[in-house]
Amino acid sequence: MIIGPEFQVRGAGLQGFVEAFGGFSILAGRFLTDAGIGTLDEAGMIQLDSEGWYSMNAFVRVYLRIEREVSASIVYKVGLSLPRNVPFPPHIQDVEGALRSIDVAYHMNHGRGGEALFDPETGLMRDGIGHYSVRSLSKRQAVVECEDPYPCDLDRGLVEAVAARFQPAAKVAHDPKVRCRKQGGTACHLVVEW
Repeated sequence: MIIGPEFQVRGAGLQGFVEAFGGFSILAGRFLTDAGIGTLDEAGMIQLDSEGWYSMNAFVRVYLRIEREVSASIVYKVGLSLPRNVPFPPHIQDVEGALRSIDVAYHMNHGRGGEALFDPETGLMRDGIGHYSVRSLSKRQAVVECEDPYPCDLDRGLVEAVAARFQPAAKVAHDPKVRCRKQGGTACHLVVEW
């Protein structure tokens, strides 16, 4: 999926990315600064403005570089760790609600012109960066369509971690009947089972 250069990612989201690298945060910082995101201090640690906005295209390129130069499994592990410290609204009580909340959180942490693409006060969501949609749901299974520019391994980790917050045994796999983005598809369809 190609997105316009005007789209941005919130600095707080980038800090979550750096934290996901744990002891390798210096490496994460180097990947970001190589893409023109943030600066390094004298100790080599990344400096980001948590309230600032940074190029989404540059951030996507960081993930693609990690996937290419390090491994897709690292991208998956970063996805698993991203929602770890994110509080869920109290009205979300189950895995279905959690999976449906991914799209709102995605749009709250991405923006255009320094303004988030989702406004929780008005409920207005602006488009342009794709969506995370629950396409089917049964008693112990859901299919989440991920139509966004990020690598599918990141989405797989993210969806699994969100589901596991409410169903610790949740597992996620690509739907074998649908071509994923790695295979030239336009979206990944992730089957969530618990």
